[in-house]
Amino acid sequence: MVVNRANRRPFLLLILALLCAGGPVFAQHENNNLYSDYRPYTTIPGTYYGNDCLALFYDTIGHSQVRFKAVVLNLYSYSDSTFKNKKFVSKTTITFNKKGKKELSVRIDSTNKIVDSVRDIYNAAGDKIRETEYGYVTTKEWLQLISDEVVVWNAKGNLVKDSVVKRNESWSETNMKEFETNYSYYTYDDSGEVTSTAYYTDNDTTFLSVTKEGAYKIIRQKSLTSYGAVFNYGKYDAQGRELETRHVSANDTVITKSLFDANGRITELDTYTNGRLTHMILTDYQKDGGYTETENELPLLQDGATCPNNTKTVTVYNKDSVEMSKVSIAENEGRPITTTTNYFYKFQNKNIIFDSAVTTQSGYLYSSTSISITTRKFDSKNRPLEETVTGGGETAENSKRTWSYNKLGNLLEGDTYGSCLDKPSSVERYTYYPDDKKVKEQLSVTGDNKTYLYFGEDTRFTSETDISPGQIYRLIYEYVK
Repeated sequence: MVVNRANRRPFLLLILALLCAGGPVFAQHENNNLYSDYRPYTTIPGTYYGNDCLALFYDTIGHSQVRFKAVVLNLYSYSDSTFKNKKFVSKTTITFNKKGKKELSVRIDSTNKIVDSVRDIYNAAGDKIRETEYGYVTTKEWLQLISDEVVVWNAKGNLVKDSVVKRNESWSETNMKEFETNYSYYTYDDSGEVTSTAYYTDNDTTFLSVTKEGAYKIIRQKSLTSYGAVFNYGKYDAQGRELETRHVSANDTVITKSLFDANGRITELDTYTNGRLTHMILTDYQKDGGYTETENELPLLQDGATCPNNTKTVTVYNKDSVEMSKVSIAENEGRPITTTTNYFYKFQNKNIIFDSAVTTQSGYLYSSTSISITTRKFDSKNRPLEETVTGGGETAENSKRTWSYNKLGNLLEGDTYGSCLDKPSSVERYTYYPDDKKVKEQLSVTGDNKTYLYFGEDTRFTSETDISPGQIYRLIYEYVK
């Protein structure tokens, strides 16, 4: 994988997953471009729309190409649904550079006191090279440094170093260090592919290397933690398929091995725990495109147990990977419990308009039968109009969903019902501008909680109102060109 400005984020996420111990704070703050689809952190109590991405003010319809110097978010509270007794809660001002990236975010409270701020600095290529955050901590009466991040890029736009100093929120109560430090380093080959990473914290150290050994790519990871050393290994073929993994710690050694057929389809996945086969999945492909999957769970005996609680499950799929039947035999203290489910489907214009699942379960002095029936309705454009689930028995459920659209096919209403079909448990309502394309208002209702989102004709957020028992908040957006 070549890492450059265009695709570095997917790789960073991959590295984060491989490192297991979390990654550089930089990855959490990268997506701060003004023209993104995410919603901002609103400061409304109990509401959090993503990492500290305060510069994200677009709905899902489209992107305005107008650049802003700043956006101001004013938050108010009200005593009741008549919106009387308006009280100012906070004001957040976010400024942007000429490339539409967040430079400074400052929030003040109802007393006009600055309560937190975040400043970002970029290089000429538009890569963030520093981010500092200040805020209040419980033991101080003035703004304190919360975190300071420094990022270094090479001439090709590859991330080579990320260092973060971050305050421990509860350090005074736990006798922890007041600040913790994290350092990440990356090296690359001439093609820009990562060859190694190193991640250091005050407590842990993780090294990761990527090498080519013949036709295979090998990823090795070593983590030195307060709980001991942990080793991970991955072997991949030229197509990127995972052939083998190993996880070695002080407590366990877990190895997985995968086999593939000539068409590149996985046929067997085996898991060994401490030298014993504990999980196996076999896949048998049919000429018509369908396949059968057989899964065997063979857990290690727990302390004091005399009978293994093994489980074997056989699932049959058609050529479209739709489940047709499933049989599971689970050992329960030496006595098997067999669960069988058979499915039936009825299609119309390739849409499933009816399906049923009949499940029977039998074991020692025990048996039960459940049935679930799902019906669906579609319009002439194959858009879903209604889905109803009914049934009886221990595993059955009852629910309903409905949808309606405007003349251009955009969603007007979407309701979800639980067991009580006379009243929806959640509601979505959309109101459009005269062109029937751009959303003017969106209402979401879940139980006693309501959220209203309002948009301008240029698709930008203009305000948001959150109503819940005992509290009402309204957030108003102001854009400065």
